Amino acid sequence: MIISWIAALFFYCFLACNWKSLRVSIAVIKTTSDWVADTKRLLLMPLFFFIVGMGVFFLWAMGLACIASISENGIVSANPSAGDQMKDVKWSDLTYWMVYLMCFFGVWVAFFLTSLNDYVTIVAAITWYFSDKTITDSDGIPGDSEVMLGFKWGFCYQLGSIAFGSLLLAVVWTIKTIMNYMAKKLEAASGENCCIKCLICCMMACVNCFDRFIRYIT
Repeated sequence: MIISWIAALFFYCFLACNWKSLRVSIAVIKTTSDWVADTKRLLLMPLFFFIVGMGVFFLWAMGLACIASISENGIVSANPSAGDQMKDVKWSDLTYWMVYLMCFFGVWVAFFLTSLNDYVTIVAAITWYFSDKTITDSDGIPGDSEVMLGFKWGFCYQLGSIAFGSLLLAVVWTIKTIMNYMAKKLEAASGENCCIKCLICCMMACVNCFDRFIRYIT
């Protein structure tokens, strides 16, 4: 019982010291719930971008297949007289680079769609926050958010910024993926070397910190 009373004392002291932060947190949660309740159409955004992403992925996969079918010395059939349809495709260095660029382009487009989704959400949030709360809408919740305005601003005014930010995210993701691959190979080659593991952890911590910094900037 004494331990419980001491724990309760520390808990109430913690509440008293952080009372202002607690009130701000409650206000933020309440405002967010009002915004979500007044912007129910925003819940369709993930479904919309998923459908768009699937269509873009289908087009990207067809383009990648076309590039992958390019052969350096032409497509040679194994035994055409016997009706064999197996083909030998030999890639040149240029074809390899084209495939690598197509993969990077796919990552770039994926980050672009994600960033556009974030931008539309941001516009919907700020238009609701700065709207007139004295006028009650038909849904009974004051304020109004503009979801379509986010698409308009995104394509008319911020398309280059969103594309450039997505390019930065794609470059950082590529570097992070390469570093992860190199770290796994280095750790496998060194065995259970504690120094190598420590260096790898420090290196990946720096990479993850840089990744979070770029995400915050974009």
